Amino acid sequence: MEPLEMFSYMQANGIGLTRADLYITWAEEFEKHGNFQKADAIFQEGLKCRAQPMDKLQQYHKCVLLVSVHSLLAVQCLPLSTSYTEGSRL
Repeated sequence: MEPLEMFSYMQANGIGLTRADLYITWAEEFEKHGNFQKADAIFQEGLKCRAQPMDKLQQYHKCVLLVSVHSLLAVQCLPLSTSYTEGSRL
C-alpha cells in the first residue's frame, strides 16, 4: 500500500485523527511530490480537528508554508535570473 493510500484508509476508518503526527507525515508525503497546496489542506484539516500536540502541528505547518513560498519564488525568478545571466555574458 502506498503512503497516500494508507493515510486515506486511516482517515476513512477514523484512525489517528486526533494525532498531529498523522497530519504531519501525511502532509510531508504531498510536500515530497511538490504538492504544497494539498499539504496545506491536510494541515488545515488537522488544525480543524484540533489534533494534538497542536503546537507541533502549527510549527510544521509554518515550515511547509515557508518552503512552498520559497519554491514559488524560485520558480518565478528563474527566467529573470536566466535572462540576467545571459545578458551579462554579452
